[in-house]
Amino acid sequence: MSFLSTFKAIRQEENRRAGLRILRLYMDEFYKQLLAPLSDYQEKEAILRGTTFMTQVTAELLVHLSDYFDTVREEAQLLLVCMIQRFLPPQIALKQEQLDLAQVLRATMQQGWANQLNG
Repeated sequence: MSFLSTFKAIRQEENRRAGLRILRLYMDEFYKQLLAPLSDYQEKEAILRGTTFMTQVTAELLVHLSDYFDTVREEAQLLLVCMIQRFLPPQIALKQEQLDLAQVLRATMQQGWANQLNG
């Protein structure tokens, strides 16, 4: 995605934050227009499996979760929450270790990141 490649060149805090906000709006529209009208989860999953942008967005998102600026990290967290709420299935078969990690992530998303995690 050429849109994501522009993030690497952007150095200004406001522009990075605005880019993440635009990406979140795109994700919302993708969900509203393509996935929300479908009632069968298997159909939704088939559409998501046919896309290639999710891995690219996630990789870029991980970079911004450790950004120097608080506002950029906050916008990246909002985008992550948006993606989790809209694109992860309601039930996932996980191993106990994965369930523990998911619980930690849920608690972190509700309470915010600890300063030690910001590195």
